[in-house]
Amino acid sequence: IYQFGIRSGDKAEFQFAADWHVAMRRFDFEWLDVTLEALKGAFKRGHFVWIMGADSLANLHRWHHWTDIMESVPVAVLARPGYSIRALQSPAATRYASCRVPQHLAASLPLRRPPAFCFVTMPLRNESSTAIRNRRKRS
Repeated sequence: IYQFGIRSGDKAEFQFAADWHVAMRRFDFEWLDVTLEALKGAFKRGHFVWIMGADSLANLHRWHHWTDIMESVPVAVLARPGYSIRALQSPAATRYASCRVPQHLAASLPLRRPPAFCFVTMPLRNESSTAIRNRRKRS
């Protein structure tokens, strides 16, 4: 599970950016908006997309500088059990409704100018991304 992705011709950039926890250790910033700006500065050729679950979008308006996040990088929102309606009616989704990208154009997110977000429906899993990462570490 990737917390954010990067599209670039440089394989090293992709490998680094694919693991949020590596990025947090590398840059050692407490806030996501600051980390995203540092990553964009460090990987100028990269095209970032923040990937979050619908449960996070439903509460994004409570995050530190949440509008800075939405306005600095395109966002892919993955459906989560019990959160789709709340997420799509959230203050963040409402504020950026005109910036919503249709799901069939989700692959274009890395090249879109923010703000841009796409709600991606998919088979739902009750398991959290943390639980999935922990299971992958054990195998």
